[in-house]
Amino acid sequence: MRLDRLKEKEVAKRQGSTGRTIVQIVWLLIAIGLGYAFTQYLFAEGVLTPNLFYTQLFIPRSVPVWALKAGVILVIVIAIQFFLFMGYAVANPRGRARTGRATSHSTNPDPFDNPYEQ
Repeated sequence: MRLDRLKEKEVAKRQGSTGRTIVQIVWLLIAIGLGYAFTQYLFAEGVLTPNLFYTQLFIPRSVPVWALKAGVILVIVIAIQFFLFMGYAVANPRGRARTGRATSHSTNPDPFDNPYEQ
């Protein structure tokens, strides 16, 4: 009985995770697209050049330009995700909740806590 209740709670927690996963994948693809467009712009305008990476960052010249661009895209995507996470932590009430604060209600109720069952 108690194990069934615990399993039901775990399944209830996982419900709706498919939608969140799809949204996260779509957002990641959007961030990659933005990173690609911004990287192409920076390389086309001459703000970033392959020589900058080869001379100042001491990357070997055997590394192709597409790998340099992929690295820049990765850095941009990480920056976008970081600022999204920080925005969530600041703007969302659940993100701002301080840990360790005593409340009468738990966000994760104990499935074994039943005062009527001995």
